[in-house]
Formats: sequence, C-alpha cells, structure tokens
Amino acid sequence: MSLASSARRTVRPGLRGGRVGLLGGVVLAAAVSIAGPEPARAIGMTPFGPGGAGGTTHAQSLEIGPGGVVFELDAFLHVGGTATQLSQAGATVSGLGFQFAATLSADATDLTLSYSFSNDTAATIDNVSFVSFLDAEIDEPLNTFFNEFATIRGTLAAGQNFEIDEPGFAFGNIFANAAANALDGTNALPPGSPDDVAMALQFSIGTLGVGETAIVEVMISEDGDSLGSFAIDHEDGDPASTTRISYSGAVRLSSPPDPVPAIPEPGAALSFGLGLCVLARALRRPRRTRSS
Repeated sequence: MSLASSARRTVRPGLRGGRVGLLGGVVLAAAVSIAGPEPARAIGMTPFGPGGAGGTTHAQSLEIGPGGVVFELDAFLHVGGTATQLSQAGATVSGLGFQFAATLSADATDLTLSYSFSNDTAATIDNVSFVSFLDAEIDEPLNTFFNEFATIRGTLAAGQNFEIDEPGFAFGNIFANAAANALDGTNALPPGSPDDVAMALQFSIGTLGVGETAIVEVMISEDGDSLGSFAIDHEDGDPASTTRISYSGAVRLSSPPDPVPAIPEPGAALSFGLGLCVLARALRRPRRTRSS
C-alpha cells in the first residue's frame, strides 16, 4: 500500500512570511481578548474517516480549545518492516483485526483515540509497531500557523519514541519518519525556534501472540491531561493565544481468557454417580458362604 498524504503533495496555502499579516493578527487577537470573555474550552469533532483519519485534509473537523484546529491526524501500523497507513482506503494487515474508537471525556476536554489490533492467526506475529501523527494549528486566522512551538514533559516509556518537527511542507521530515517507523526523538521547534508544529508518537509493541490484542490509546487534551509517563505540549507564540494542545499515549496488551474446563452433562454425571454407589454397596456387602 502506498504511503502518501495529499497534503504533502502540495504547497500549503498562505504566506510563510509577511510582517503585515503577522502584526495584524496579533492586534486582532489582543482586541478579541479585551473585548470579551475568554472563549469556552472544549473539544468538538465530526465523525472520523477510515482508520481514524482526522483533520481538514481528511474532510473531518476536529477543534481543540478556543483556537486549535487539526489539519491532519493519521496513524501507521508497522509489521515486520511493512508499513500500512491507516487512513488509506481499504487499509488492512493480513492476520490482524483492527478496530478504532474515539471517546470524549464528560467535560469535553480530553479526546482518547483507541486503536486495537488483534492477532487472529494461528501463529505469533513479530515486530509490530504503531505511530500516531498529529498536525494541528493554533489561532491560524489571527497570527498564522508558523509561530508555534512545543515542549516535552515526563519520561518515555520502554519502547516509546517521539518527534516534533515542521510537518514536511518546508524542511521537516517527521511525516516521512512516521511512515518509516523511524522517529528521531528530537524537538526541532522548542521555545525560541517557532514554526509550523507537527507531533508524532511511536509505540513498539513487539510480538503479538495468538489471540492477543494490542490496544494503543492516544490522548489529545486541551487542559493538560495526559496518558502514560510522557507528553508533548503544543502552544502558540502569541501571548494573546490561550490554547494549549497536549498529546500523549500508552499501549497495553490483552490476552485471551484461559479456556474453561468442560462440565459433564447432567445425564453422564448422574450415571457415573449411580455407578459409584452400586460399586460401593457391593464392596460393603458381606460375602455369603454355601452351607455344607
């Protein structure tokens, strides 16, 4: 299956420079902040596409907080060196069952994306890995999309990796690295070096036993919540912007339940019990001798 994103075959609309546009955006943002109360924080979305594809590039709406809009959400499953881009129509992996679910918290501040892969074959499947890719913009209409930065917090779990980079329109290679299962573990856009932020998380699952299921959960939060021991925070360099997008995840394995021992049918059990009673009575009965 080809690994491609339509967004990466075109130049992103809008200017990457333009002092007038940037300054005008900052002034407008400040005016909005002064004129009224801060917009309510929440996550809103429309149904996701195949394989959990999201963002405007996949004709899906995913808004995060007062100013965050997802441009692209995608994922890759790597098995034995072969990659499958889950957003591609008809994406399947031989022998693996796949399910996707999106769950919004009660207060609409946390979105959990669940990707489940089950081994439906009669043999183990080795070298399984999963990569999530997220390209979101913060207050783009007000101050462009290339004044953003990211920070990391926590500690990577065993088998986990990450990357923060420009998404591939100008100089970044994060999308290609996600497709190659080769995230580089670096933050190319820390505070002081802003640009168009894209983020990716990699989870090395390893071996899936027969009947075993790997469940990867990715959380997108607008109030700083996270899953696991590591998270990325994406922010806008404009002081008037209040949106922060937190991105994290974890993986767990679920084994099939142990088989339940078979219970004899009532008829068979009753016959067996009666037989034991007859045998016990025969053994207790005194032996009679023939009189001479």
